[in-house]
Amino acid sequence: DDRRLERTAGSERGLQIVFGAMAQAYQPAKAHGFAGELQYDLRRSDGELVSWTVALGPERASVRPGTAAAPALTLKLALVDFVRLAG
Repeated sequence: DDRRLERTAGSERGLQIVFGAMAQAYQPAKAHGFAGELQYDLRRSDGELVSWTVALGPERASVRPGTAAAPALTLKLALVDFVRLAG
């Protein structure tokens, strides 16, 4: 259920794993030259906002908790919806 997803995959460690896997799966050739930052604003069921930034470059991607200075795109969704999409 949603509460279990938030406690596990939505925990700080769980999100580190999910975003880390996203960075490892990045294929620069499929970005067609795009470089920039994507910001994920994830809302927990209690209303708390958790933000992560994915920086895409010509050779690799990196991730970090927090907001981007000037994101090219900001995705806003419920944390449990993000976890389900990532799965």
